[in-house]
Amino acid sequence: MKNKHNIYIGHQPMQTKTTHVEGVEVTRNGEMFFKIENVDGMRPFFMSIVSHSDHWLFISSTGSLTAGRKNANFALFPYYTDDKITESSEHTGSKSIFLVDQGDKTYLWEPFSSRYSGVYSISRNLYKNAYGNKIVFEEINHDLGLEFSYEWNSSEQFGFVRKSQLIILVRLNCMFGCWMAFKTLCLMGFQMAFRGVQATLLTPTRNANWKLSKALAFML
Repeated sequence: MKNKHNIYIGHQPMQTKTTHVEGVEVTRNGEMFFKIENVDGMRPFFMSIVSHSDHWLFISSTGSLTAGRKNANFALFPYYTDDKITESSEHTGSKSIFLVDQGDKTYLWEPFSSRYSGVYSISRNLYKNAYGNKIVFEEINHDLGLEFSYEWNSSEQFGFVRKSQLIILVRLNCMFGCWMAFKTLCLMGFQMAFRGVQATLLTPTRNANWKLSKALAFML
């Protein structure tokens, strides 16, 4: 019988794990949340965030979302069916990319992206508070000793609010470069019928919005 050998992605051994999905109640920043541990071990599912105003937000456990005010004609992100939104996690919603200098190497880390599956040893958790108006995505990179999380909620004054947090879990000499942006923003006012039938005509507009959204990115 042949001995089993590691499978490599480039020079990096492929990270594999057997995930145990579990739901627990936790306290986060003094507030009660329901936490799903290892949420990436589940099939994607759809959620909503409630609001006391006219905001609406539907989001997939993959991180892709649609959101807006009043109705679908005022959507900030494309208003599609839940299966299309779930499949759009790489190009709809928010994106965070890190360059981490540790020792003599610079590591590229893109939390919540499926493009780097197997590269790092990670854990992904999902939180939703008891009121249903906050959702938190969390990814722990065990190889880099880092934890990144971001939260979606809404505000009457500021609209949709995204809060992000990076925690250093181990004592290491490292430096960070961070790039964050919003992907596939929509122009308000296009009727839903036009969006659906003439989707190809709107593609250049969405690409323009993606370039425009780079102005929202910031460096740390």
